[in-house]
Amino acid sequence: MTQEVLVTGHRSPVTQRETQLAKVKATKDSEAGLVAFAEPKSAAAEAYRTLRTNITFASPDKPVHVILATSTSPDDGKSTTIANLAITFAASGATTVLVDGDLRRPHLHTIFGLPNEQGLTTLVVDMARGDTPAIPLQNTQVANLQVLTSGPVPPNPSEILASQKMGELIEMLRGKADYVLIDTPPIIAVTDAAVLSDSRCRPDPSSSSDLLCRHAV
Repeated sequence: MTQEVLVTGHRSPVTQRETQLAKVKATKDSEAGLVAFAEPKSAAAEAYRTLRTNITFASPDKPVHVILATSTSPDDGKSTTIANLAITFAASGATTVLVDGDLRRPHLHTIFGLPNEQGLTTLVVDMARGDTPAIPLQNTQVANLQVLTSGPVPPNPSEILASQKMGELIEMLRGKADYVLIDTPPIIAVTDAAVLSDSRCRPDPSSSSDLLCRHAV
């Protein structure tokens, strides 16, 4: 987040210039990995569209609505992958919500250049208190795509992801979008992805929530 320094009640021209450059750099950095948006005709963008098509046709009898992304280890690029995949769904005209469920090393707010003071963690906590807060979805530069950032990193990520309120939240998001894509931590490093997938599948394995198990990226 850039800051402006006021000098004797007037904005410093140097600070103003530095702020402008910082904003431009932040925008470029946030778009650097979003090839499906920045370079839609590139081979990489086409690969993400192919992945979207494969997922769409993976379950013709039970259309995919919720997709969970994980990886085997950190720095495998899962956040970049799920972000680009979300862009391809949105570009097809489908309303898409991208959720940062990596509550240990959240990254989607950085990729899209979004604030992260409010998000998944604050929402689930408020819901657990009995409140009915509005879902803090943030618009992006991509039409049809909104992001629910992680919010502040909690001391108990697994408990939040396995909570009943998390399940209710996913169902709420499904009611708002054609596709819900969820980024989670690496499956080998921590249990968060398995906890989220398992907790969503157990209530009714025949429901669309089962897609979290069967179509994890």
